[in-house]
Order: sequence, then structure tokens, then C-alpha cells
Amino acid sequence: LPTPRGALAVVVHNGRIHAIGGEDAAGRDTQAHEIYDPATGTWVSAPPMPTARNHLAAAVVGDDIVVLGGRNDASFLLTTNEIFDAATGAWRVGAPVPTGRSGIAAVSLDGAVALFGGEERRGSTFAAAERYDPATDVWQRLPDMPTARHGLGAAAIGPYIYVVSGGPQPGLTYSTVNERFGPP
Repeated sequence: LPTPRGALAVVVHNGRIHAIGGEDAAGRDTQAHEIYDPATGTWVSAPPMPTARNHLAAAVVGDDIVVLGGRNDASFLLTTNEIFDAATGAWRVGAPVPTGRSGIAAVSLDGAVALFGGEERRGSTFAAAERYDPATDVWQRLPDMPTARHGLGAAAIGPYIYVVSGGPQPGLTYSTVNERFGPP
């Protein structure tokens, strides 16, 4: 990876890996956007993300890479929604995330992105779940997760989203929670 960092978002689009944002070893947030092609074993620089941030989430819907939330020196509760159009190579701004937070998980399902959990600096975690449709640029509130947490993972299988693990308190905490979200 050309830009060393952690707390970044990674997605796969058309067989290539996009590494977006994060924080470098000096604690600086980055706008870096780099693409790895496993067929050639090479990285290329892509247009940087407009807002430097870490502990963000990303998901792919069609040719769009939707990059949501996160935190930076200005805020632990970013509502940033920036979308990279892989077909044109350009970024655009989407409707703000309704509940700003970091340490979140995102997954795409049925042409939309579901966003789960998160934390804030003052000592609480979020049970919030929201759905974003990039085609209409509209957010929809989903039922809260039964267990509030951050640093979690999300995966879609069939019509279900599994939201796995994560910390129930801000900071370095853990759980074994596995909750399934089904279509309404």
C-alpha cells in the first residue's frame, strides 16, 4: 500500500481493491484513495477523497463507492457522505448521514447502503441503523440494533444483513454479538 495507514475503508469494485481514507502513523487523517489490481500486483493513486477522515465506512452500489461518516480532528461525529463514481473517476457529495458517528459498519444490499452502530467521544455507542439510496439521495431510518456498539462488521447474505461483534463501550472493548437484520 503506497500510503501507510490504519482505520481506513476498503471495498472491492470490478475486481480491484479501493483503499480510502484513514489515519497515518503520525495521527494525521488522510484523503488518500488508492486502487490495487490483483491481476497486475500494482497500486495506482486515484482522486483523493474530499474530506480527510478515519474510522469511516464504505460500500459499493453499482459504479458508486459510498463513503460514510467517520471522524477527524474537527469532529468525532461526521455526517459526511462522499461518493466516488468509478465510471467517471469523480467524487460528489451525497445527503448527510442522519446520525453522525465513527467506528461504523456499512454494507450494500438491494441497491442501497445500510449503516450500523458507531461511537462518540463522550462515552456512548450507537444502536442506530440507517439506509441510504444513492439513486435518490435519500436516507431512511431503520429499526435500531438490539445492541449498541462500534468497531463492528456487517455482511449481507441473501435478504439478510448480519451485524457482528464490536465494542459495547467506546474505546477498546469487545463482544461476541451476532445480530441479523431482515427486510421490512
